[in-house]
Amino acid sequence: SYDFFNSLPLFKPSETKKGKQEKNNGVSPPNSIISAADSILFRANGINSVLLKNDKKNYPISNGKNDKVDKYKNEIRSSFDNNLLDQKKLYEVTVKYNLTGQTIANGKYLLSGEAQTSTSGKSQIWTAYRSDPKTGLPIGKPVTIKLTDNSQAIRRESRNYKRIKSGLFRGEFVEKIEFLSDIEVVGAKEEEEDGGSSANMLEGKSVLVLEKGLMDLQEYMYQRDRVGLSSRAMRDAAHSAGKCIQAIHSSNMVWTDLKTDNFVVIGEDTDEKEGEPFVIKGIDLESAMPLRSNPVDYSPQACPPEFADAYISGRGHDFILDTSYDMWSLGMMLYELSTGYHYFAGETPLSITKALKNNFQADVSEVKDAKLRDLIQLCLHKDPKKRPTITQFLFHPYFLTSGIGSRSF
Repeated sequence: SYDFFNSLPLFKPSETKKGKQEKNNGVSPPNSIISAADSILFRANGINSVLLKNDKKNYPISNGKNDKVDKYKNEIRSSFDNNLLDQKKLYEVTVKYNLTGQTIANGKYLLSGEAQTSTSGKSQIWTAYRSDPKTGLPIGKPVTIKLTDNSQAIRRESRNYKRIKSGLFRGEFVEKIEFLSDIEVVGAKEEEEDGGSSANMLEGKSVLVLEKGLMDLQEYMYQRDRVGLSSRAMRDAAHSAGKCIQAIHSSNMVWTDLKTDNFVVIGEDTDEKEGEPFVIKGIDLESAMPLRSNPVDYSPQACPPEFADAYISGRGHDFILDTSYDMWSLGMMLYELSTGYHYFAGETPLSITKALKNNFQADVSEVKDAKLRDLIQLCLHKDPKKRPTITQFLFHPYFLTSGIGSRSF
């Protein structure tokens, strides 16, 4: 195995006796770039990497004048098959891809940017790139890395993706590329405040590698200044969400966590172009559970009144999951996409749960489209037995008379 990032000096300025900095090749990048670029190490054809130590000096890797380089010259050539890139190229790659200096799965994936916390708070969400087996450089489109030490939850999510993919209806979910367990996150050594260093390594993590979207649907709505979706985009989003629920329910599961946070926008940009489909895909299936089982957690903005009542009464863990749970969540999400605001915007999780418990009746008068308003009202019926099934949802007149052609279910 190899560590793609380690302490190779690249464009690192040397300090003179006067404390000034001499620029290497005329480039003196920001410290954040130096930190990542300094750590890049090459590999080729699966051969173990060779590490050149910094030793507080600036060693160019190709001029052949330094003892440090001469010492490892033959080993470098044989290990990397003369496949070294110049320092400028490495620096440019680090900047272009915003690489952090951290890798996972023995350097297979290169982490980029900053980690986000998942909506459940259990996982870190990273952007990453595959590394080229020959050069170790980023290749292809970015992917999403879901990293956690909650092995049980992420294994359940991986199984759920697999179960849906093998079912009669596959829905419109992001692609699960692979699941990795007991991996390490490895990065360059970082200087501590006391002058020492620590290896930036996290062991025993589990990872889901997933197709990456542009942004989640909630962020997309924020960028629109909370203006509801246009008619075509609204129908496309509602239909995609419905197909995801169809896939889950046909697999005898209940999602329990359908909300705008758990859909991502797919495409080259976020502009809604007239005549072109608005594509979203579902993500985050770690809370999906078998039909008639009990929930493992809940989101207040996605839970129906019957669950809120059980939760407030201390019976949340014993609640029996039914498909009607998701139909309520779907109604709430469509209300948000149509109006631009979540039904309980500004409320705390506890206040939402209490409001749902107290004989809640949904008011959807803010939804402008009459057919969509009727569909949402059906989904938000207080009596779970009177909510539509997902098949009834997909065959509602809102879709069948949309004016944008027939839809396949």
